[in-house]
Amino acid sequence: SAVWKTDSTFTMGRLFGNWISKIGDGRLDTKFGVNSFYFEAETPRQEFFLSGAPQQTLYDRTSTRERGANLSSKYSISIGEGHLLAAGVEGEWSKRIQTRLALVNGVPDAFNDAGDDDLSASSRRYAAFVQDEWDINKQWSVNLGLRWEGINVKSAATGKLAAVDNQSSVLSPIAHAVWKIPGMERDQVRMSATHSYRAPPLANLIAAPALSHNNSATSPDRYGNPNLKPEQAIGLELAYEHYLSDGGIVSVNFFNRHIKQLMRRVAKEENTVDGLRWISRPVNIGNADTRGVELEAKFRLAQWMENAPNIDLRANYSWAWSAVDGINGPYNRIDSQPKHTANLGIDYRPANSALSLGGSLNWTPGYLIQTSPEQLTSSDLKRQLDVYALWKINGYTQLRLSANNLMARDSLSSTSVQDRGITHLSDSLGPTDTQWSLRLEMKL
Repeated sequence: SAVWKTDSTFTMGRLFGNWISKIGDGRLDTKFGVNSFYFEAETPRQEFFLSGAPQQTLYDRTSTRERGANLSSKYSISIGEGHLLAAGVEGEWSKRIQTRLALVNGVPDAFNDAGDDDLSASSRRYAAFVQDEWDINKQWSVNLGLRWEGINVKSAATGKLAAVDNQSSVLSPIAHAVWKIPGMERDQVRMSATHSYRAPPLANLIAAPALSHNNSATSPDRYGNPNLKPEQAIGLELAYEHYLSDGGIVSVNFFNRHIKQLMRRVAKEENTVDGLRWISRPVNIGNADTRGVELEAKFRLAQWMENAPNIDLRANYSWAWSAVDGINGPYNRIDSQPKHTANLGIDYRPANSALSLGGSLNWTPGYLIQTSPEQLTSSDLKRQLDVYALWKINGYTQLRLSANNLMARDSLSSTSVQDRGITHLSDSLGPTDTQWSLRLEMKL
C-alpha cells in the first residue's frame, strides 16, 4: 500500500493586442501576444509492505516554465468585381524549461543523479497564406486559398537525452463554397474541402522523462518523442443552414475526414540502460477515418411563444464514428472521441435590466477506446452544469461571475493492458471541483 499527497501551483499570464489600419484601398489587421506560465508540483510518498512495515519513501518535485510570443498580420483588399483578396503571415515562438528532482529514501534516483531530468527546448512556427473570397452571383460564393506552415523544434543534449532538431512543413489548399437556395432567402448550403495540419505540442516532442517508481503496464515511464510527425487530414463537409427571423439558426452538418500519421501515446515494454521497463511515448500509429453529423439550433423563445420572456435557447447534438487502421474493432476509435455528445443552453435577459443570467448543460456518455492491440481505456458518463451572471455596468465595462462544473461529479476512468497472458487493470476514481471565477471586462 502507499500514501501520498501532491501539492501543485499554476501561474499564467497573457497579453494580447490588435491593431487595424487602412493602407491604400485595403485594410491591415495585425495581432500580437505574449504569454508565460509556471507549473510546480511536489509529491512525497510513503510505501508499505503488506505487514504494514515501511518499505521506502519517495519524493518527486517537477517544475515547468514556458514563455512564448506570437505575431500575425493580414492584408485584405477588394479587387475586380466581387473579389476580396487576403494575404498574411504568422509567427509563433515558445521556450520551455523543465526540471525534476526524484529521491528514493532521500537519495537521487539513477536517472536524476545523472542530471537527465533538466531540459530546455524551444519551438518556432511560421505560416503564410493567400485566399480569394469571390461572390460569383446572388446564389454562389466561393473561398479559395493556399496555406503554408512550418515548425522547428530544438533542444540541447542532456545526459541520456540526445540533441533534437526537428523540422516539418506542409502546404494546404482550402476550398469553401456557399449556395443560397433560390426562392428561399433564409436557406443555404455550405460545402468545404480542406487539408489541415496539426503540429505536435512541444511537450510531446521533447519532455524530461517522468519515471514511475512502481513501473508497470498501467504505470509506465513517460517520455517525449522528437521524431513525432504532425497529423495531416483531408476533410469534406456539407451543411444545410436555415436562418430564422430575429437571428436564430437551425443547421445540420455532415463531415468526413481522413487522417494521416495519427498521433497517440502508446505504452510498451522496452530494454533501457536501467533494465526492462514499461515506457509510454507519443507515436504516429498510422491512418484513421472519422465521420459524423452535427445538429445545431439557436433561437429566441419569443419566436415560438407569444408574450414569452426574453430567453435565448441553444442546443446541439453530434454523433461521430471513427476507425484507426491496424487496430481491430469495435472500439478502435480516435482518442477522446465519444459516440455522442449533447449540449443545452439558456440565456435570460430581463427587460430594462443590466443583469443577464444563463447556463449550459453538457452530456457525454461513457465510451471505450482500443488505443493499441493490447490496451483498452474507458471513460465514464459525464454531465457538467455551468452557470453565469453578467452585469453590464456601461457600454464598455461588464462584470461576469461564473461557476463551472456545478454538479462536481466524480471522474471515473480505467485502463486494461494484455501482456503475455496477464491482464493489468488500473481504475481511477477522483473527485472534481466547481470552479468559480469573477472577471471584470473592459473595452478600450
